[in-house]
Amino acid sequence: MQRSDFVNFELKLGKYFLEQCLELSISDREKIQKRLILLKENPFRNKSIYSQRFNRLFRVRIELEKTAKRIIYVVIGDKIFVAGFTDRDKDYSDLDKLLQKLEQELDSYK
Repeated sequence: MQRSDFVNFELKLGKYFLEQCLELSISDREKIQKRLILLKENPFRNKSIYSQRFNRLFRVRIELEKTAKRIIYVVIGDKIFVAGFTDRDKDYSDLDKLLQKLEQELDSYK
């Protein structure tokens, strides 16, 4: 049994992530929705990413607009904060900017 078997996770979508989704086709939004459902069931199933800002940072691979992307999210307690998605071909070069936006948004929750 895993920790996620006992916890009901709450999914929080970041503003930047929602802005990115508005630019996508309906079929791509449906792909994202399916991945988010799986993510809510067990957020620890995906590969973790090292970060100095967050302890539990993860990524999900997905293909959107025929381009390989990563959905980046953070698990804090029983909440999953989805930061946004990045292009896989850029490695993690834009990850810091994405995490900075998420950090600012999380500060506004406090």
